[in-house]
Amino acid sequence: MSEHATSTSLIRRVKSRDDDAWVQLVSVYGPTVYGWCRVRGLDEHDAGDLVQTVFLTHATSPDHRLHSIMSQHSVGRQIEVTC
Repeated sequence: MSEHATSTSLIRRVKSRDDDAWVQLVSVYGPTVYGWCRVRGLDEHDAGDLVQTVFLTHATSPDHRLHSIMSQHSVGRQIEVTC
């Protein structure tokens, strides 16, 4: 199975409020978001806080734009705004 297919499947499960899928999404993409934060100069505590903010923002968005959580542009823009 391709990475894209796995991601699409995971997104569907998250959208259906599957708690295990949410945990998987955060564990797969959380380190990437954290890494972007650190590269942008945030210390470890601020980076951790921003990771939580990114996922919380996407989890509570009215239209559940979860595909954008995998977009470097989307996360990068949020990091730029926060920094």
